Amino acid sequence: MVFMKRPRKNNNNFQLLFLLLLTSNVIGDHLFSQTKGLIFEPATGIGASILDPNSDGYVSMSVLGFIANDNIESEIPYIPLIFPGTEPTSDVENGPNCGFTDFVDSGVEDPTLFFLDDANNWLFRFRMGSAISNAKSYSVLIDTDNLFGNSGPYADPDYTESNPGFEIELVLATKFGVYVYDVDGIPNCEPVISYDGTTNYQKSIAHSEICGSANYFLDFYVVFDDLTAQFGVTPETPMRFAIIDNMAAKKSTVCNPNSASDIAGVDGSCGSLASCYELIIFNQAGCAPADINAGLCQPKTSCPSINSPVNSGDTELSGFSEEEDGTLINVYRNGILIGETTVFGGAWTLSGLDPLLLIEGDTIQSDALAEGKEISFDDCNVTFVSDLPCSEPPISAAHCGKSIQGSAVEGALIKIYQGVSL
Repeated sequence: MVFMKRPRKNNNNFQLLFLLLLTSNVIGDHLFSQTKGLIFEPATGIGASILDPNSDGYVSMSVLGFIANDNIESEIPYIPLIFPGTEPTSDVENGPNCGFTDFVDSGVEDPTLFFLDDANNWLFRFRMGSAISNAKSYSVLIDTDNLFGNSGPYADPDYTESNPGFEIELVLATKFGVYVYDVDGIPNCEPVISYDGTTNYQKSIAHSEICGSANYFLDFYVVFDDLTAQFGVTPETPMRFAIIDNMAAKKSTVCNPNSASDIAGVDGSCGSLASCYELIIFNQAGCAPADINAGLCQPKTSCPSINSPVNSGDTELSGFSEEEDGTLINVYRNGILIGETTVFGGAWTLSGLDPLLLIEGDTIQSDALAEGKEISFDDCNVTFVSDLPCSEPPISAAHCGKSIQGSAVEGALIKIYQGVSL
């Protein structure tokens, strides 16, 4: 009987051990969440020491993990990339909300970061709502020629809805490796640079718990010298960036837009993929990776508007701005500066102009410079001077029961608006 009991006890122990191992795989997120900063899928080969320079198995400064903020407590001093706003959660086109393709942002812990190390390795970090072992694709889209969109003097001649002006796409393809695509013009949907396997990426636990559970980092890198050899770019080349991921495995999102999931920095209300890309890119001034690394890059000031019509002989110009009070507004006539003013209460006014200055056919444009930002574009809201005088406004208007009544110049066309401030 003793012989019979001992195998049964050992078998139970084996079953218990098997159950514990199986359970740890199922609830791994909860186990990992106990040590924020832990690398739970390390890179292999040379990549291990590039992504974890002190080789202690943590992306935090020490094995104590992240305490309060993983941006400032990171072993590698990553720099946030510039986006129009705080990245919302649950804004994915495909995939689960707060999941493995949902970029997340606490407002003080950014969704995507960047670092160029002394060996010219270009590192990126994505903050995700969760992490799984499945194969998905995470892209950095890069504009290198300062041409983007389909209108204006800086429009890209190769514009398409899926690619309004990017030249390079870097892709972290989990379970496959890291790949670089040439997407300039007709895109090459096969990688031109490949880092197969797990040498160039790792997964770790972030400090943030957006959506109420642990968030995760996807860190990866490419060798900048390889980009220089393939595309001619250097760390001194001005660039603009958009970040997007994809539910498909090992795919360029430029080549596979239908399975795109989340775009970092916007909530999706921008509409089409192209318009969301434009919102992100037009929020940036082209900045070189070396300057980003030094923390020298800033967002672009939003374009000011110009009230129209502008007529010959006008002595005052005005408009609106989304920027704070005190933002500098420069006003140009036919490309020549005619005056400057500042924003107050969301509006700006340039007065005291010579009545002989503005002539029919002149172009009027403006730019803006807010504190802590780069100067705006100067080609938005270009207005032409007209020779027609402004119509006289209505003399009176009142809401009377179910009608609106008033008086105006005889023969004038009266338009009624609801909920619109003109």
